[in-house]
Amino acid sequence: MNYLGVYIDIIERANSENRKKNQGIYYERHHILPRCMDGDNSKENLVLLTAREHFLCHRILVLEFPEERGLFYALRRMLSSGNLDKSKLSSREYERLSLEYSEFLKVDMLGKRSGNKHPMWGKKHKEISKSRISDSLKGAKNHFFGKKHSVETIEKLSGSNNHMFGKKHSKEYIKMMSNINTGSKNPNYGKTHSKEVRKKISEALLNRKAPSKTPDPKECPHCGFEGVRNMNRYHFDNCKYKNP
Repeated sequence: MNYLGVYIDIIERANSENRKKNQGIYYERHHILPRCMDGDNSKENLVLLTAREHFLCHRILVLEFPEERGLFYALRRMLSSGNLDKSKLSSREYERLSLEYSEFLKVDMLGKRSGNKHPMWGKKHKEISKSRISDSLKGAKNHFFGKKHSVETIEKLSGSNNHMFGKKHSKEYIKMMSNINTGSKNPNYGKTHSKEVRKKISEALLNRKAPSKTPDPKECPHCGFEGVRNMNRYHFDNCKYKNP
């Protein structure tokens, strides 16, 4: 079956009707070229589809591009959203989609597509993505900005309130844990590293960098707090006392 032909027909019919939201008909915005495949949010790449058309388009994309994991995630989100009328989706189709998504996750998460076979191999976050993530956690945008743990919370997390305070593992528990990975139960039992692997490990250990010295503490000019690490996150330009 020519799935892409059906996909194009749905898109062209929707564009020809000059659809608009808030006209008494429920529409959903769809990216013609998906964002996970370098599609953008331009007006030319967006189209309004009914919920049924939207689901069919995403199902077609998954069938045509089974290696693109972003399409699987988008389709799965549609299945779990409240906008999709599951009463019109057959139980067999729902089960088949769920099983396909489950198998896809197993392949993706268990490393069967490791190395240069993995879709993220050789890729890096763009600088604009890095800056957005960084900016979302700075200053007042951070969910913990200006907050402190209450005395009760601090007490719960410390000392005698800790569930392991003053307790020791029993001898039976210690023996059980020590025997878990010993002898034939150990995954490397009876195996030896090849000469190449041993050489790589040896070179990695010989080329280790000496641990750097602990840097001198810095003092925030706005609140006077002194610290060593993570100072830029809550102090200096991001200090809540900078612009009182």
